[in-house]
Amino acid sequence: GGPSGQSAAPTSYKAVSSYSTDTEEDGKTYTSTGADESAVLVTDGANVTLKNFTMDRNSSDSTGGDNSSFYGTAALAANGSLTLTGGTITTDAKGGAGVFSYGDGKVTVSDTTITTKQDTSGGIHVAGGGTLTASNLTVETNGESSAAIRSDRGGGTMTVDRGTHTSRGTGSPAVYSTAD
Repeated sequence: GGPSGQSAAPTSYKAVSSYSTDTEEDGKTYTSTGADESAVLVTDGANVTLKNFTMDRNSSDSTGGDNSSFYGTAALAANGSLTLTGGTITTDAKGGAGVFSYGDGKVTVSDTTITTKQDTSGGIHVAGGGTLTASNLTVETNGESSAAIRSDRGGGTMTVDRGTHTSRGTGSPAVYSTAD
């Protein structure tokens, strides 16, 4: 379901679209192609809402280790709230999780399709105490150790309501949970 072992939280994150103030956007495309770089990042307690969006995380340079798997995702809330509605998320990068809530991050995601193609690329993911609420998702993961619903290191809280969650890769359960 995910990498094992412990590592310290990062002191900084790389992202193409970084939000540290309250923001609402509709109909935009967010793309990340750098190594271990998120497409969208929420920090500093910001409240961010993205509607009817397209999000792509594609990189052949991603390391697939902790820097990618835990901090180089499509959408990452590290400290703040991220609401995602009516979108499409695709990742083709080692460790490229679809949606990730970490630490003081809170994510609400609904009516969204998430597809991940590489190893250690969960669909929806919490760790380090993050909070994630998901409803009516269509999630498909295809890589090794890529659970559709995943929590890891330090757990967190996940609530998943309705939807379809499919894991196709070797060693990829539909649900991998250390969270509440």
